[in-house]
Amino acid sequence: MTIWHQTNDARASARLENGAWWLDLEIGTWPIESGQSVLAEAKVSGRSEVDRSILRKASWSHNSGVNSYWSAKLGPFAAGDSVDYSLSAQSPRQKASVGPFQVRIGPKLFLAILWHQHQPSYADRLCATPKGRFLFPWVRLHALRDYYSMASLLERHPKVHLTINLTPVLLRQIEDYVERGFTDRALELTHTPTPELSSEDREELAKTFFDADWHNEIYPHPRYKELFDKRGRGQPLTDADITDLRMWFNLAWFAPEFQRDEVTLPDQTIASVRRFLEKGAGFGEQDIAGMVAEQVKIMRNIVAIHRKLQNAGQIEVSTTPFYHPILPLLHDTDKAVLDRDGTELPTRFSFPEDADAQVGNACAFYFKLFSRPPRGMWPAEGAVGESVVGHFRNHGVRWIATDKGVLARSGEWGYDA
Repeated sequence: MTIWHQTNDARASARLENGAWWLDLEIGTWPIESGQSVLAEAKVSGRSEVDRSILRKASWSHNSGVNSYWSAKLGPFAAGDSVDYSLSAQSPRQKASVGPFQVRIGPKLFLAILWHQHQPSYADRLCATPKGRFLFPWVRLHALRDYYSMASLLERHPKVHLTINLTPVLLRQIEDYVERGFTDRALELTHTPTPELSSEDREELAKTFFDADWHNEIYPHPRYKELFDKRGRGQPLTDADITDLRMWFNLAWFAPEFQRDEVTLPDQTIASVRRFLEKGAGFGEQDIAGMVAEQVKIMRNIVAIHRKLQNAGQIEVSTTPFYHPILPLLHDTDKAVLDRDGTELPTRFSFPEDADAQVGNACAFYFKLFSRPPRGMWPAEGAVGESVVGHFRNHGVRWIATDKGVLARSGEWGYDA
């Protein structure tokens, strides 16, 4: 006879019921025989009482294949109790036992996970190009590696629920790339055919197109590492090197699933750069154009993957006042000394109407993208203050969050965090 417990098909779980904790045990036995019985014996060590013992007879639950399954309920327990229990089974012909198992009871941990996705505005205000330009490529590159993939990771773990905070200033820049044809300096160098690059352009490429994590984004790719080592030795890069570098700087930023697989996106297009990684070197302008097209596909589906998961009830998408302002200081800089005696202040800056507009504009932009108002907001840098709560309330925001350190230093005396 065999008995087993704390396996995929025979679990232990704790639950709180009417102020007391209980352990629900599932137990498996083999073979199926008449006259079987299963016992659970527990010893309980508590912080405020003498040790005690519990003996429970398990109830037969069901048979599955050649196995029998049983259930037992142990308790009641108090938070902090330590429970050691063993299980035994017998039939008319034989016996078996398993254990001991140890469980510490409660208190139950309620864990809320919030991923905060933000990039500041990189808009080049002096750019004369009609479509617009960003000074740095970080919105685009992190979109390829993080913003889509972190959300899509949850699709493979449907029991995981969390909150993803997407700032409007980030989403607006993704929208600028996809819908308004914005570019950035690195993208312009990526698009420019190697023979048309000036000597200054080539030097800029050699300096900036290794801006990636060496161990995770450069070293795993032989051709990219070869170019990296060549640059490190001070050797000049050939035209073929420059063309491959234009390709590899971008390829290395794609998330692993796009590098190794073909990914079906929410709009039913397929994104993949596997063919380029398999080629490895000797890229041409057509390859580069095809790789950039894959970037656009991914960026076009970032909002869509979040909307899909939120509509399915797996995530909540929260947001932030539009341009990520430190809202209490925008409302009134004089509030900065509330918990900072002796702080010297600048000339008072107080525009509560602007603070309100930052919240209102964020809510309107969110509604445009997700067809519903946001329930919650992560204030920029977690900066909170009683003076700005009304701005969130005015626009229907139901919750805001901050971190322990901010809360401990907030208010006239701080809060017990």
